Amino acid sequence: TEWTVDHRARGVAYLYVRFQDASKFPNGVPTVTAKIRGKKVEDTRTSTTAWSDNPAMIMRDYLLSDYGLSESAADINETLFEAAADLCDQDVSGAKRYTCNGAFTLDAAPEDIIRNILSSMGGIFWNYQGQWAVQAAEYITPTLTLTEDDLRGPLEVATRHSRRDNFNSIKGQYKGAETDYQADDYSVVTGPIFLAEDNGIPAVTDLDLLFTDTEVMAQRIARTALRRNRFQQTVSGSFGLRALDLKIGDNVMLTIDHLGYSSKVFEVVDWRLGMKDLDI
Repeated sequence: TEWTVDHRARGVAYLYVRFQDASKFPNGVPTVTAKIRGKKVEDTRTSTTAWSDNPAMIMRDYLLSDYGLSESAADINETLFEAAADLCDQDVSGAKRYTCNGAFTLDAAPEDIIRNILSSMGGIFWNYQGQWAVQAAEYITPTLTLTEDDLRGPLEVATRHSRRDNFNSIKGQYKGAETDYQADDYSVVTGPIFLAEDNGIPAVTDLDLLFTDTEVMAQRIARTALRRNRFQQTVSGSFGLRALDLKIGDNVMLTIDHLGYSSKVFEVVDWRLGMKDLDI
């Protein structure tokens, strides 16, 4: 009787439940759950605001919202966010490649919220020329080859991770309609070649994907994480101006004769601009 027409609860998701016969609930008030859709977000590709499960557009909304990072639109690289959104919407066997279906509360650290959203697209997130950028997991065919002529100093090569950081299988949980929205295990993802390289000794790591709602999608993301871990060789060095065409997330080919590299493909995981003294 205290709930009147003035109690409109605008902008608030709420549920009114009334239990009329206490004798039917001897163990107390039962747990009540609801299947809901989250906040409407702007899709800059269509200039519409509606519910979306697109991870890139959800990430963009979190960055801009006052409950998120309160960034300005000028701090967002819209081109890269839209490219990531297009990739997430690609059809894979009759379903979207990546979707984001999870929930968070605002007492969680922003870093954890961003990590969970990113996990739903196997993505990476970085600051690019003063703007936030994102990329969903996809193999990008390299278009640039750097050679010894592009080097401006020696290369540093790291060949392998420590055994502690190595794994050949991934397990974890996901949740969605398939699991009645309760966290459940997806099938373990194992790389047979990687297992053989480790002398058949299983090395399993956990990767929970609680913003992913199908097992097929969870396994797709886990396989990407497994490959990233096992392709262990990293190269760092100073390159000339042609390297300015690269950004984090791009693939580039290296042809370095003394290392035996002939158009060997590497992913750019870090990039910074600097000046180096040269003898002219």
